[in-house]
Amino acid sequence: MASTAPTVGATGRLEYGDKIASEEPTFCTQAPGYHKTLVSCCYACLRILGTLEENLQACLPDGEAESSLDEPLPWAPAWATKLDQRHAKVSCPRGCGAQFCSQECLDRANRMHHDVLCVGPCTEDDPIYKFKTLVLERYILVFDLVAQVCVCLAKGGETEAEMTDAVPSFSRERVGSFLPFGEHARDFGDALGTYGDAMLAVAEDLRSDGDENPEDLAEDLSLVIAELFELLMATMEAKALPGARALRSWGPDFFARLATWVDVVSVGVECLSPAGRYVNGLLGGREANEILDACSRMPALGAALSALASVDGDDDDGGELDIVKIQEAHDEGDLFLPNVSGLVFSDAVASYGHSCQPSVAISFSPLDARVIVQANHAMAAGHRRTLCYRRGSETHDETLEFLHRNGMDCCSCSTCSHRAELREMEAMGGATEADLEALDRMGKIAFEEERYEDACDVYSRVVELTRADGSAWVAYGRALVNLDRWSRGYDVWREGAEAARVTGSPHEELETLMASHRYYRAEKGSRKGEIALWNGTKIFASSGCCDWAVEGEEDPRLPRNVRWGAFFVQEPVLSRPECAAIIEEAEGHAAERQGWSTKRHYSVPTTDIPAHALPGCLSALNRALERSIFPAISSRFGEDVSDLQVHDAFVIKYSMDGQKFLPIHTDQSHYSATIGLNSTGEYEGGGIVVLEEGEEEEEGCVVKVNEGEAFIFRGGEMSHGGRNIRSGVRYIIALFIFSHRDPDVDEDDEEGGQEEV
Repeated sequence: MASTAPTVGATGRLEYGDKIASEEPTFCTQAPGYHKTLVSCCYACLRILGTLEENLQACLPDGEAESSLDEPLPWAPAWATKLDQRHAKVSCPRGCGAQFCSQECLDRANRMHHDVLCVGPCTEDDPIYKFKTLVLERYILVFDLVAQVCVCLAKGGETEAEMTDAVPSFSRERVGSFLPFGEHARDFGDALGTYGDAMLAVAEDLRSDGDENPEDLAEDLSLVIAELFELLMATMEAKALPGARALRSWGPDFFARLATWVDVVSVGVECLSPAGRYVNGLLGGREANEILDACSRMPALGAALSALASVDGDDDDGGELDIVKIQEAHDEGDLFLPNVSGLVFSDAVASYGHSCQPSVAISFSPLDARVIVQANHAMAAGHRRTLCYRRGSETHDETLEFLHRNGMDCCSCSTCSHRAELREMEAMGGATEADLEALDRMGKIAFEEERYEDACDVYSRVVELTRADGSAWVAYGRALVNLDRWSRGYDVWREGAEAARVTGSPHEELETLMASHRYYRAEKGSRKGEIALWNGTKIFASSGCCDWAVEGEEDPRLPRNVRWGAFFVQEPVLSRPECAAIIEEAEGHAAERQGWSTKRHYSVPTTDIPAHALPGCLSALNRALERSIFPAISSRFGEDVSDLQVHDAFVIKYSMDGQKFLPIHTDQSHYSATIGLNSTGEYEGGGIVVLEEGEEEEEGCVVKVNEGEAFIFRGGEMSHGGRNIRSGVRYIIALFIFSHRDPDVDEDDEEGGQEEV
């Protein structure tokens, strides 16, 4: 009865993001929606049906449904090729309205549950019709999945063992340990990622007395669940399913617990439909005149945009298409774009146990109709696959309370083990030097699993015990930096460097980190001048925050959806002779030291040389920081120049016999800057590819930075990479910049009374 066999991904040791498996969902359900948000998906696998053009056509008002979108769409995205165009839609022959992407999916759904749950031949008095109506009215979507699971179990046989053969992840004992769904919704409503506020609001409306006491929620839902149970049992008994008697004997309470289990292990689906995704990219990335020109050649595209831009379903006034107004609504988040939402149940994923530090991340794309399992952190081959059953926990204690309430009183994850060891140390009077080895082990595991709060906790204890341990100070600071607490991290490194010097043995890495304060600097208040942005507008650059900002300016080199976090300083920040001298200096340095470094950056390695190792480069870069780069960031993003600090700067070389590209990533910085050192005509390909959320690499904006120019962007927020060069050599300087302005964190530290290290 289970879905098709999974495709296995990476084997052996796994790194963060490695694909482990990919499989079709076992059960799925699509959330109901209004006319604009209703997208046709396969009933069996939730694959989006139809081409991109057909999905846009569905957005047209009824009166314009015959408008043609049969021509190729302008700027058609690469992801559109994933839409299933190989098979015609297959409709349920019983007339329920369900559609499938293939006859195979229809047959599989019938084998598992659809022949029982189909409402095509039913009347309003039939139990299954009433069941589905009640689920829709109450918006408790999980019970649509629960019905599919129950029918599949009941088809499996009369005994629990036979049922488990049908749904291998099912265990009566395991399911019975979960809270009934009503209590689950009451106590852990914020964790219902597949429902959110909408389901809870509807559930609260069930109260006849209007009382908003949350204690009533469980009782209200239990009445609805009992009714759903009776309706589903009547349906299965009428079909004489072998396991119907056993399921009825387990009662509505078990049925309610089954719903909680299904909710906990299911994957919530919430994404833009193909039409919504296309329109989102169109309005965000193209200029109004370009879109208007395309709509004049393809009126149906303009009609679709107008339909999507109408508010609350109101008809437009029939006037001229106002793309600027539509773009403004899009930029403000007021455009109601079609989306796909629903629930997906994978039997393989449902078999995973709980961990407060889950080993895998689960996702689902309706374009591929595959449940993707990826490594959530680095781990050895054979590592146990785990999920976190408590979505939305803000504290570890909340998760433990959830586990306790659901009959799971312990967790063997590294987070729980880590905290148990610390509690044991505290019970013995606190950590001592004898615990240093254990603390170091816990800290390394916390880092590997990206539990930086735990790493901070561990290494703060270590440096209290042994202030001369430079490696512990480095790790403590890095944990803080990974939490975006840059100022605090640098304070820790500074204190660690001073502590190591006292011993007479300065720590090399701490000294290097501290040296960046000396290497990259702006002499505050010593120089004033003017810099220019792309359109020649002059801004006054001083040591303070400039009043002029570039927001709203239309830089033709950047798509609209990138300008919020990126800009060019068009007036060169380095002269041509300076650029040529830096390249010559870097190549000379590499020749003397047997090549360029490839090991300075662990997660995203680059072929580079640190700028501070090149005296001429360092001098030119400091002038650029003072005169142009820091003032530009100050003007564009509202930072005070005195708060800005370069964390790292390095010359990168892309060549055909060396590094050709850089994978997509985000930087460990608040702001990143790229300075071109040679002409874009000296190489083919290359450039910085910048992605918006949800975009694939081939959809990204490619930014070319010419000799001496600077491109500045929010490197810690904007996904980007280095596009593959096809010939020639490309040289750039990359800078990672952060701001010491951490007001929220600093206030929290003061209020919490944390002692300065």
